Amino acid sequence: MKANAMKRDAFLENILTRFVKNLEDHGKDWVKPWVGSSNLQSPINGATGYAYAGINWFNLAMTADAKGYTSNRWGSYKQWEKVGRKVPKGNGSYVFYYGKGYDKDNEKAYRFGKITPVWNESQLPDYVPPPAPTKKNLVIQHQSCKAFINLVNANVQYGGSSACYVPATDTIHMPNADAFVDTPDATATQSFYSTLLHEHVHWTGHESRLDRLKSKGKFTSDYAYEELIAELGSVILAVQLGLEVQPTPDHAKYINTWLTGLKDEPRALVRAMSDASKAVAYLESEKRNSLMATAAE
Repeated sequence: MKANAMKRDAFLENILTRFVKNLEDHGKDWVKPWVGSSNLQSPINGATGYAYAGINWFNLAMTADAKGYTSNRWGSYKQWEKVGRKVPKGNGSYVFYYGKGYDKDNEKAYRFGKITPVWNESQLPDYVPPPAPTKKNLVIQHQSCKAFINLVNANVQYGGSSACYVPATDTIHMPNADAFVDTPDATATQSFYSTLLHEHVHWTGHESRLDRLKSKGKFTSDYAYEELIAELGSVILAVQLGLEVQPTPDHAKYINTWLTGLKDEPRALVRAMSDASKAVAYLESEKRNSLMATAAE
């Protein structure tokens, strides 16, 4: 096996191990020690402005959270050097990407998985930390979520006692906000919006959109796999919208299925993270389309 393939497999195995450990150790609260900072930001490339997605989003986010980095900007040695920043000796993190090659003998293009080291801006010697963040204003959090939901403009029916997405009618069903209650971990409104974002990720899987609601190979349960996508997607959305990450209340029942499925098919986690990022990107595009349509009126 080539050296890079060994590094790539070790990188993926490390992420899977950390993910599974949190599921086993923290149960229904698995997401909090993984990406639980109230001031977490979506990771971007500090030189290009590129927004990381998929497995790279989660790896860099949880690395920043675990190490207490106060910047969400990352870059390779050459990228930081190109913008006049010096990278110190020491370990960075890694990102996974696909490179392109060409087989001259068979006259065929191919792509290959590769990892490359990156360093957080907080590790650079000239980095000046920003002022200590203040506690997030809950009103602003909720306003940003409400605006996002309204711009996506999915068909949401409020009322009843359960939250779900029904593909047959392409409808999200949500209890009214007053049906949610405060808990030691979250306000009622935070739980309401976390659940609503979760259901919007499901909504992107409809056959008229990303066409994701179908068999996912050997994973123990297709529905449990879709729940994993929705939970990962809602984590990304919560971070982007400034909402503190909250696990969906009823997903505890899927944890054993996730553990079994991921142990049987480890690469399913990579696919789920990729699908979650695609779902978020779709929702973001719907928001942009609504804004453009409003501006054109």
